[in-house]
Amino acid sequence: IASDFAYHPYPGWYRSHYYEFHSLPGAPFVNEFGAQALPNVETMREMMKEDELWPPKWPVWSYRDFQYDMTFNVAKIDMGNSIEEFVENSQEYQSKLLKYAIENYRKNKYSKITGIFQFMFVDDWNAITWSVVDYFRRPKKGYYTLKTVYQPILIGMDVDREKVSLDMLRTMGIQSIWVVNDTLNRYENTYAKIAIWMEGKIIAEKEMKIGDIPPNDIKYITYSPMSDKTMKLDITEKGVYTIEMQLMEDKDEIISKNSYTIEVV
Repeated sequence: IASDFAYHPYPGWYRSHYYEFHSLPGAPFVNEFGAQALPNVETMREMMKEDELWPPKWPVWSYRDFQYDMTFNVAKIDMGNSIEEFVENSQEYQSKLLKYAIENYRKNKYSKITGIFQFMFVDDWNAITWSVVDYFRRPKKGYYTLKTVYQPILIGMDVDREKVSLDMLRTMGIQSIWVVNDTLNRYENTYAKIAIWMEGKIIAEKEMKIGDIPPNDIKYITYSPMSDKTMKLDITEKGVYTIEMQLMEDKDEIISKNSYTIEVV
């Protein structure tokens, strides 16, 4: 089954957009997915000579497994104006794709998904690949994303767009939260702490009751936009916001953390 291409979905890399992971391609047992990301700048400088690195000499990059067409024509990653910017943009894209894909797979366990594998965790030669740790064991941004999205108990929310209008966000607010519990523990009297940040300042805060979370289960909490339980966002400025979520027990113990970035336009 591991070698069957039907279980190797690549939205956002070989085709389409990574939002296609919402439809759970490769179900039920997904064992290969992801996107390439450049290693850290230090590793890139050890991989190539300076005149091969920037501006890029593409034949040299290709030898190191870099996929030009997918990077620019499918993922549409911006090179930027330096190798530092290119590395940052490349790793950011891989991080976003992995987060979106894994969260969608995890919150559908048992309904359509029986298991997922992380494809290419670490490189076995100095190359540009789908790994999250390079040949010299230096982590990419995606490594830290995996630490978040593979928490045994994970709180999250459905985010299917990176940009949203100010009026839409103020009207709809945060309506739905989900919790995936892959442990055999039961959590009681839980609640979510949600904080909206912009430029290092908290813009809005709210606590939302989650209740009891059964072992080895998934819980959805969904409210109508008109409900007073929906977290209304009193946001007046356009810009980039971070939504931080914490799942708490009744003793104020943090069980899970997660965050999302949205641009309000």
